[in-house]
Amino acid sequence: MSEVVIVGGGVIGLSLAYELSSHEIDVTILERSALGKEASWAGAGILPSGNPEKASHPLGQLVGHSARLMQEWSEQLQKETAIDNGYLRCGGLELATSKNDVSELNHAVQGWRSEGLVVEDLSEEELRKTEPALSDDVIKGCRLPDEAQLRNPRHLKALASACLKRGVRFRTGAMVTELLTQSGRITAAKTWDGPVSGDQFVVTSGAWSAALLDSLEIKLKIRPVRGQMVLLRTDHVPFQHVLLEGSCYLVPRPDGRILVGSTEDDVGFDKRTTPQGVHQLLEFAFHLVPDLRDAHFERAWAGLRPGSEDGLPYLGASSQYSNLFVAAGHFRSGLQLSAATAMVMTEVILNRPPTVDLEAFSVERYS
Repeated sequence: MSEVVIVGGGVIGLSLAYELSSHEIDVTILERSALGKEASWAGAGILPSGNPEKASHPLGQLVGHSARLMQEWSEQLQKETAIDNGYLRCGGLELATSKNDVSELNHAVQGWRSEGLVVEDLSEEELRKTEPALSDDVIKGCRLPDEAQLRNPRHLKALASACLKRGVRFRTGAMVTELLTQSGRITAAKTWDGPVSGDQFVVTSGAWSAALLDSLEIKLKIRPVRGQMVLLRTDHVPFQHVLLEGSCYLVPRPDGRILVGSTEDDVGFDKRTTPQGVHQLLEFAFHLVPDLRDAHFERAWAGLRPGSEDGLPYLGASSQYSNLFVAAGHFRSGLQLSAATAMVMTEVILNRPPTVDLEAFSVERYS
């Protein structure tokens, strides 16, 4: 039986382990801290809709495949673990509050429709009827009814539990400092507790991937981007859809909580929240839904997203090392691309043609 060592236990690493284990592959995950506790845990759990058959770019195809797989996985994970990850097809509203925003939104709608997505243009009257609590500053909106959400911590817990039941081995607190090589192959992952050998190695270390691979002359242009989040609590959530304006969003939870995100801070590996970041998010929330001024502030946190230079993740095999693979650099899309990433990476590791053309995501596109 082939043994795969995955370096990184976030949503990408756990999803890949889950998929590989269904093919009776022996899997070990090495995680520097605790499973799923970095950017994966910190995210909002938004799952955009997609249509892989009509998407023109491979990234859109990945989004489409993931949108379908995540619903299937959510049901399967609950059967296997009895953990409900909170998957809910709640729909999303894309909003505009300025003429420039309207122009950008109209352009985006054209793109979504050309790729087979269901998009409903809403008149101002329909918008107010759909979400009466929206600010009067919102002048344009469209609805994507197939957009969904889930609870990141629950999903990560379900993945870890399912992997454990399937025989995946976890080694937490296992900081990988180097990948040892011989004759064009990786022989072991060097950790503080000694080397871990395997037949194939996959780097899924998020923002830490570039530093690990740099010594192998594989240049990943990935940098950490801090995303701060705020959690509000209210007796009655005044809206039902995920609300999106530009890069910020509000996510309503059935338990009366509301996620507000997120900032994009280029501050290296600093995960601290800041008064400025929290204030920025609260002002966004109050501006979009004024009733939220009465909500209770519960807490704030931050995660480090792995941002790539061209906005695309690195997916596939290394051309320099015959048993090395990379799945990293998903930026804000780790959760939403996780299932499709697991699918195509498993295909590559098993030496099968990937469902999605991975040329645009080449590991060595900058080497």
